[in-house]
Amino acid sequence: MEKKARRTRRTQRTRRKAWNTLRKKREVRNALWILGVPTSFAQQKGLTSEERALRSFEYFQRRRKKFGLLGEIKKITPTMHYSKEDRRGIDIKVEFQNEILFAEVKNQGSQKLEEELWEKNRCLIVMPWNTSDEKARDIIWKAVNRFFRERAKKSSTDQFLGAYH
Repeated sequence: MEKKARRTRRTQRTRRKAWNTLRKKREVRNALWILGVPTSFAQQKGLTSEERALRSFEYFQRRRKKFGLLGEIKKITPTMHYSKEDRRGIDIKVEFQNEILFAEVKNQGSQKLEEELWEKNRCLIVMPWNTSDEKARDIIWKAVNRFFRERAKKSSTDQFLGAYH
């Protein structure tokens, strides 16, 4: 019996080493990331945050919640990893009645990152990975409304300044 147990442990160790060696290859990691299989804890946190944000947007769409002047959500499109949109910083594309929102979901963020994304017309949604669904909805609601409010302020001041130049 002990001989069989040793053989089983040896087989498991060999399989684990083979998987770890294979997982370290860049092509394999990229393929797993495209499929949505995390290979590290950081990727796991990122996927969890994106999934929670997507579920929150779907909740707002089902409930027909209106985002101020934007209206209701008409269509939600998540982007695939390593796609053209993903490389441009778009994780989720949300189409409202009057506008289109390009959202970038992160675990953590900063004011500098938010400003960089605003310049590219992207809404930064900072979603910690251990956030509850209710808290996630609150984060999404505030981030989307703040993004469009700030964008409206910026466009109105640009038009005002442009009239005098």
